[in-house]
This record gives sequence, C-alpha cells and structure tokens, in this order.
Amino acid sequence: RPPFVSPKLVKDFATQLSDSGDQVVAINLADAQGSNRYHAEVEASDSCHPRVSYASEDGMLFGYRYIGMTASGVHVLRTYESGGGSGAFNSLMLLAMRRGHGFDCCDWLAPASVVNENRPRLVLEKLGQITLGDRWLGSLRLAGNALFVGRGEERFARREGGAAQQHRHVLTIALQPEAPLDFARHQPCAATP
Repeated sequence: RPPFVSPKLVKDFATQLSDSGDQVVAINLADAQGSNRYHAEVEASDSCHPRVSYASEDGMLFGYRYIGMTASGVHVLRTYESGGGSGAFNSLMLLAMRRGHGFDCCDWLAPASVVNENRPRLVLEKLGQITLGDRWLGSLRLAGNALFVGRGEERFARREGGAAQQHRHVLTIALQPEAPLDFARHQPCAATP
C-alpha cells in the first residue's frame, strides 16, 4: 500500500543482463525512501498487490509487483524491466528487512569527540534473484516457505512440436532471518496474477 517502496530503489538491486552475481545487496530504506537519489514519478495499478513502476527519460521501464512474504520472512517481488525495445525481462527478487544502527558522526571541531552507533536504520537486503525470462507469463503462489512458480510461457521461447516451450517449477525458500518485522506482515490477496 502507499507509500510504495520506490521502484527506482528496487532497480538498484537488480543484476544487469550483462553481469552476473550481486553488486548491490543492502540499502538503508529509512534514509533512501523519499531521497533525491530514488525520486521518480511512480505509477501504480489499482489492485490488492499493485504493479508499481517508473519510466526513465531514455525510455527504460522498471517495475515490481509484491507477491508476498514467506513464513520465514522473505519478501518476494516479481520484477520486470524493458529497455525501450521489444524485450520485457521478468525476475523474482527475494528480499529481507532488518533493523540496525549506523554511526552518528561527531563535531570535528570539538576538542574531544565521540562517534556513537545511534542512527536507526531499516535495511532492505537482497537475498537473491531468479530469472523468469523475456515476457514470462505464469502464476506465482506462496504457501509457508514454498514458492510455487506455475506453468509459464515465454512469447518468443524456443518452440518444440509447434508449441512454445512451457516451464513449471516449485521453489522452496528455506531462509530463516532472525525475526520478521511485525509491520511487514500483510493481508494476502485472494490470487496474484
């Protein structure tokens, strides 16, 4: 629900198609949300779990849809990105939230200064990313710690026997963060397309 986490912030977690691995793995949501760095004109669809997106000046579109949270506290997002061409690349992004503290700097002009670890942080951490493919169409459902990735079809997938290749997977997420944050709980939607 509004205010949504900025899709520009979520995009920082995404691994570029030309790279592998994870480059950005944590962002302080408390300071990042609403900052100039992550400011964007955000559009959101009207549904229980809306599609939240932004478009850059050069025609790139990035967005996400919140799928839900596992019993162990892993937040699952379906992300999509288009560089302005015909491709629309879909992934699953797995995130966790934790509270922490950063150092509050001191008065450098004072004769004696103390650096205190007293700046509150709400850290959004990327746990992983799973590629679904170009223009992937399929259903996603969470049950406990199991993420069910239903039969999907890529519009331009390799064809076998005249039909587009279909994919069906069941992923089990077994990560156990220290404790899910209470405010992160949500009311699940009846169904997520």
